[in-house]
Amino acid sequence: MIRILPFAFALACSSSAFGQVALSLDQALDHAQKHNAQNKVRSLEQRAAEKVLWQNIALGLPSVTTAGQYTDNIELPAQFFDINQDGVIDKLQFGTRYTSIGNLSVNQLVFDGSYIVAVLATSVLRDQAALNKEKNRNRGAPASGTTLPPQCDFSRERAGFDREPQASTSNGQPNGSNG
Repeated sequence: MIRILPFAFALACSSSAFGQVALSLDQALDHAQKHNAQNKVRSLEQRAAEKVLWQNIALGLPSVTTAGQYTDNIELPAQFFDINQDGVIDKLQFGTRYTSIGNLSVNQLVFDGSYIVAVLATSVLRDQAALNKEKNRNRGAPASGTTLPPQCDFSRERAGFDREPQASTSNGQPNGSNG
């Protein structure tokens, strides 16, 4: 009994949390388009194509590079010699305690045919990704606010949900219909 109680409580909570939601046809179509995996993939492909285009454009823009280096030789290297031949070892230090180096460079691509081809190719890639996204969006059901063809009209009135039940004849057709 003790083991069943938590299971029953969890089951009761989960069944109330995952109830069904009533949606209209337009809301269901919008929800399906928003959560369609292919639409999400196409959106990511389009964003990636945009990033590649801007990456290739950035290759031709001016670039400025700076660099700097600062060195503090706390203890200079030393060598010990007996310079005077008097038996006393002398300490000789070579070098400087502080050094610094600075660098500034500016690069600009003047003309490169491969750069132009790369930008044009990635522009085509971006346009193709946008076209694929639009095709995928339009491949499903029509967008909200459009009328469906008669064979796809599943409105409540056409389906007969709002009509009163009619008595049927011997051939199985409702009274008043021509077949």
